[in-house]
Amino acid sequence: MARILLISENTRTAPYPVYPTGMAIIADALTQGGHRVRQYDLLFPSCPLPSVLETFRPDIVGISVRNVDSSNSLETEDDGAIRQLNELVQSIRQHSSAKILLGGTGFSVMPQEMLLATGAEAGIVGPGEGVICEEVEKLLKGTAESASVRFGRFEPSAIPSMDMALARLYQEAGGILGLMTKRGCTHRCAYCVYPQMDGRQFRPYDPQKIVAHIKELEERAGTERIFFTDSVFNDANGYAVALAREMVRQKTKVRFTAYFSPANMDLRQLELFQKAGLGAIELGTDASTDATLAGLGKSFRFAQVEAFQEACTALKIPCAHFVIFGGPNETPQTLGEGLKNMERLPNCVVIAFSGVRVYRGTSLHERAVREGKISADADLVNPFYYFSDSIDIPEMNAQITAAFRGRRDRIFPPHQVDEITATLRQLGIKNVLWDSLIHF
Repeated sequence: MARILLISENTRTAPYPVYPTGMAIIADALTQGGHRVRQYDLLFPSCPLPSVLETFRPDIVGISVRNVDSSNSLETEDDGAIRQLNELVQSIRQHSSAKILLGGTGFSVMPQEMLLATGAEAGIVGPGEGVICEEVEKLLKGTAESASVRFGRFEPSAIPSMDMALARLYQEAGGILGLMTKRGCTHRCAYCVYPQMDGRQFRPYDPQKIVAHIKELEERAGTERIFFTDSVFNDANGYAVALAREMVRQKTKVRFTAYFSPANMDLRQLELFQKAGLGAIELGTDASTDATLAGLGKSFRFAQVEAFQEACTALKIPCAHFVIFGGPNETPQTLGEGLKNMERLPNCVVIAFSGVRVYRGTSLHERAVREGKISADADLVNPFYYFSDSIDIPEMNAQITAAFRGRRDRIFPPHQVDEITATLRQLGIKNVLWDSLIHF
């Protein structure tokens, strides 16, 4: 048995604090493996980290890295993610001889860069619950390769071991507890790294265990809202339908939000989801015309976006559309068409982004290299954004600003979401943002 300290390094609170569910899943896997585990959250520290290191005396410290950057080209920020992670690792080294293991979504995006920068002993890419105990044994025995990266393994029976006191703190601060109901993604969006982290097939967790966990959160933490953090909730395989039916059967009371795709719109399913507690939707619309949707590798057309919004309006489900302008295939003509298309979406919020964040291993990265925008070995730690050569970026941003001016349900630049959310929190409103901005 080893003493293992798990640390959630995320301190970002905008648009709302996000509970470190990945850390909680790893905690459960390690506990089931017979290890002594303590969870520590830098956002809500129970006491100073040096004190925890000196009293708990961990053999291994696992760090969950959530974000690399905001993916917002208009938000001024430095390459602080890796720098801050390195500072955390060096602080741990000063107070502990524990070996350090990295993981989480942010780490999985650029694992080699983070290992090199921090000097951590090892890291796990993707779902760690199926391999974490094996990796711990290797680190304890000294058989793990130096600065090694291991790919994770999905475990369908995994469930988060949430700290209920910490869960209440997140909720009191306006946060929403996140739960993942499945891994992987069947879509082939040009910019997305999820398939290379989690696989190109949907793989569900046990719906009965998920719902039992939701019931526990309701009873022990007073949870009223959750966010299903799947890459896409409304899958074509029926996994989300099975989960919703189980929620209805067990009579859960929570309201939930999730990421949806316009490619799988089924009114009867949407009605079932609403009966199960669906309270708001974040829609991966991603582009505003058929031409730019094709440029991003999307599997649907804009007419499907409109149909999805019509269904949400009919059922009075608040929906937010996230739309990127300036990406592949964007021209002055598609920009004008796209802004008009946004006007055709009623009773919803639209959050617009300027340019597409490029990550290694994606088809967008290959395209950027092919077009000579970056070199194949370019350092992507510092954010690089793809913009169509046909677009004048300042002029495009000015046109989006003018089109959205005076509308509280149209948001650009995207970091205005943080400002609006902060105002709502000051007014005591803790709901999902879209609930407060949309009136049917």
